[in-house]
Amino acid sequence: MDEKHTEQQNMEEFEDDLTFESAEAKVDSPEEANPQADSDVLQQRIDELERANAELANRFMRLKADFDNYKRRTRIQMEEIKAQAASEVMKDLLPVLDDFERALKSAEQTDKAEAIAEGVDMVFKKLMHTLGAHGLERIDAQGQPFDAELHEAISVIGDTDGQLHVINELQTGYMLNGRVIRHTKVQVGELKGD
Repeated sequence: MDEKHTEQQNMEEFEDDLTFESAEAKVDSPEEANPQADSDVLQQRIDELERANAELANRFMRLKADFDNYKRRTRIQMEEIKAQAASEVMKDLLPVLDDFERALKSAEQTDKAEAIAEGVDMVFKKLMHTLGAHGLERIDAQGQPFDAELHEAISVIGDTDGQLHVINELQTGYMLNGRVIRHTKVQVGELKGD
C-alpha cells in the first residue's frame, strides 16, 4: 500500500511541477512580462514599414520621371521624323518648282498658247511623278461604280433605281500610301447603254 501511496504522491508532485512550470512560462513570456518590449517590437515594425513605404514611393517617383522623359523624347523624335520627311519631299519638289518658274518666264516671252500648255503639262507630269515617288496616287473615278470609301457624291444625275456610277469627276481625289487623304468629288447616276 505504501507503494501505491508513493506512486500517487509522485504523480501529484509531477502534476504540481507541470503546473508550476506552466505558470513560470506564462510569467516569463515577453508578451505579458514586459509591455515596453511589445511597444518596442511594434515600433520597430512600424519603422520598417515606413522605410519600405518611403522606398516604394521613391521608386514610383523615379519610374514616373523616367516615363515622363520617355514621352518627351518620343514626342521630340516624332517631330524630328516629320520634319525630316517633309524636308525630303520639299527637296524633291524643288526641281518641279524650278520648272514652273521657267514655264512662267517662257509664257511671258511667247504668245503661243500651245507651247505654254505643253510646258505646263510637262511640269504637271513631273510633279505627279515626284509625288508618286512619295506614295501619292490619283483616284481614278470616271465611269467607275460609286464607292463611298473613295468618292464623295456631290449630286445625282437622273434616276437612281440601279447601281450608281461616277458620271462626272468634279475634284480629283488622292491616296497616300494606300490611304485616302482626299475623296474624289463626283456626280453620280446610272450608266446608260450597259
